[in-house]
Parts: sequence; structure tokens; C-alpha cells
Amino acid sequence: MKDALPELILKHLPDLIRARRHLHQHPELSWEERETSRFIRQWLEASGIELRLAKDFYATIGIIRGRQPGPVVGLRADIDALPIPEKSEVPHRSQNPGVMHACGHDGHTATLLGAARVLAQLREQLPGTVVCVFQPAEENGGGGRKLLASGLLDDLGIQAFFGLHAWPYLPAGTIGIRYGEMMAAIDDFKIVVHGKSGHAAHPLAAIDPVWISAQIITAVQSLVTRERHGADPVVISIATIHGGTADDRHHAHAQTRNARAHESPPGRTRARRCPNVRRRRGSGTRTGLSFLDQR
Repeated sequence: MKDALPELILKHLPDLIRARRHLHQHPELSWEERETSRFIRQWLEASGIELRLAKDFYATIGIIRGRQPGPVVGLRADIDALPIPEKSEVPHRSQNPGVMHACGHDGHTATLLGAARVLAQLREQLPGTVVCVFQPAEENGGGGRKLLASGLLDDLGIQAFFGLHAWPYLPAGTIGIRYGEMMAAIDDFKIVVHGKSGHAAHPLAAIDPVWISAQIITAVQSLVTRERHGADPVVISIATIHGGTADDRHHAHAQTRNARAHESPPGRTRARRCPNVRRRRGSGTRTGLSFLDQR
């Protein structure tokens, strides 16, 4: 079986390149992957692979039952895209305005489609069963949980799951592995600072929520540099801040949207101290603060 793999992979490589470029041209957001799932289903059907489809969302399961005894193994790829405009000029750039496969899920999907087709052609020699899981809504969160709760995988007895993520910092053709955690989990949160509007020429008559937000943005980084073990990877990023549109006045509210990335449970615990930091920074400033943890 191993000897046949290189030849089969090279045989199907042109089709896989076309599939990846098609997926890149037609990205769809989380929970909206209708055409993506249709493309996946048609590919698997053409490869003679048994299908299971979710009823109320766009998960697709392909089952390859080998003719030889062996374990049941799951292979997983995420299929959704991001709400990001594509600015590249490649011929296969996104045709959906404001949506792009910026995280590489088109490549993940094409990789699993290729593995499924090759393994299906080696079914007679394949030991065990391979379950190919095409998961929607990874970016927006919740797709994996909904897939597990759907029962689509319950009776398959999967003994191990394997996934991958594109990583442009590695040389082409290289696979990176490590013991323990590889990729970070993310918790999203939002902070709203409630101030008092007023003209920018009279700051004493207003309560400037943008200035207070700046103090909070600076302070939360102390969680990374002062409240974690040096070997515990944690990143806290402030992605956006909105404090109004007029340039000559203080607005009543400022909002920041943020993400905490961590690779271990202790890291997640330390990163969740953000509410304590923002309360300390907000106290004594006459502002009100709202914290929404969206994990």
C-alpha cells in the first residue's frame, strides 16, 4: 500500500490543485457553507465514498471501509472562510466580495479530499476504516461541538483523530509535529467603556472613554508579561477599538474587541483575568465598564 501512494498522489495532484483553487474562488462564511459542502459531496460521490450528511448544517462525513482488519481513524478538515476582502490578483482570487479563505481552509479541504480519493482507491489493501470529517463553522466557533452533538459519528467507534493546519513559516513539503499542544485555543471578549460625551475642547466637561480604553489596552498586556510562566504561551491582542466618528468631540462609549490565545488550561485561566485588570483601570475614572466574555 505504501508503495502505491506516491504514484496515486501524483496522478491526482492536478485535480487537487483545481479543487483547491475552486474552493478559494468560492469562500463561504461559518454556517453558510452550502456550495462548499455541495462540492465536497460531489467529489466524495465521484470517488465512490460512503456519505453521511448533517440535516440542519453543512457537515459532511465520508467513510472509507478498508477490506483489511484495523482501527477506525478520523481525519478532519475545516471548510469555512473569513470575512476579509481579498486583495491579491491571482486568477483564482475570491469571487465573493468581502469573504476570503485567508486561514487556508481551502487547502485543508482539498488535502482531505485528496486523501479520501487516494485511500478509496486503495480500499482493498486498507487496514481498518477512515472517517473523513469536513467540519463547518470553525472560524465562528461551535461547528465542532454541533457536529459531535449531531450523532453523525456516534456509532463509528473512532479511536483516533488527526487534523492539520497550513503553516507558511515551514518550507514546502515539511510537516511540523510536537508533543503536547500545537495550535492555540481562542477566547473572544468585548469591553465597553461608558463615558460622557462632550466637546474635545472641553475635556473637563466630558468623560473620555477612548483615553480610558487606552489605559485598559496597555494594562491587559501585564497578564502576558507579569502573570504567567515564561513557558506558557499566551497572547492577548486588541483587534479593534471604536469610539465614535466625529473628530472634535468625546463620545459617550468606546468599545474594544479582543482575542486571547493560549495553548494550555493554565494559560486560559491566567488570560481570563482580563476583567480584573479592566476593573482596576476603570476605577477612579468616573466611567462605567461592561465586559462580555464570548468564549
